[in-house]
Amino acid sequence: GNEWFEFRDDLTVWTDGTAPVDGHFLIEGLEPGEWAVRVYDPTGVHAAQFQDGALIPSAASFTVLASGDSWAPVEITMQLGGSISGTVYDDGGTGLGGMQVAAWIPFGGGYEWVVSAVTEPDGTYQIDGLAPGDFYIEFQGNTEWLGEYWSTYPVGGTRDRGEADPITVKAGLTAGPVDAYLDAAASVSGYVTTDAGATKLIGMQVVPMRFERDGEYTWWNHRWDLSAQTDSDGLFTVGGL
Repeated sequence: GNEWFEFRDDLTVWTDGTAPVDGHFLIEGLEPGEWAVRVYDPTGVHAAQFQDGALIPSAASFTVLASGDSWAPVEITMQLGGSISGTVYDDGGTGLGGMQVAAWIPFGGGYEWVVSAVTEPDGTYQIDGLAPGDFYIEFQGNTEWLGEYWSTYPVGGTRDRGEADPITVKAGLTAGPVDAYLDAAASVSGYVTTDAGATKLIGMQVVPMRFERDGEYTWWNHRWDLSAQTDSDGLFTVGGL
């Protein structure tokens, strides 16, 4: 069957902050299965990590728990983190608020997401809690603006992740500014009808497909996140292209 990682926010706890402050935590209510623990520092001073120091679930070690088992003690040594900051602009130089900025690392021949931030109304952002190392920064698009990855060449960013350049993060420091100037997205609209065109079809899902390239690899990407449905007149509009 299929396998996946599920972040159980409903089981999140805080370390003990009462005197004496000892960093103790207790997570209860775990169902039988394979578990790992990820720790976040809300101040962003320390790097987010799993109990074994891994940054992503694919690299973390998981412990099998049966009914009634206790996984203790789990000793987690946090490391000092760093940050990446910058501003996301439109093609005219105005800051864009509410845009997602994601940090990725290479793993297993591909890339895995580490953490994201959302730009402020003026377009500024800061990704905190990053372990020292190299990260690839993705400025995620929406129906109005095209996303891209940060790169030194092509200057101004690239939509080909294979051409992206890493940003090096050092402990206790902020790398940047790592800025982006996003191009306005295109759109396509039209009608969905029967073969004869006499009857317009309502509630049809229209999914755009984009030809993607990551270095030597190419594929057709079904962009379900940009899909649209036909309205009562059979009309659809797909943006973010």
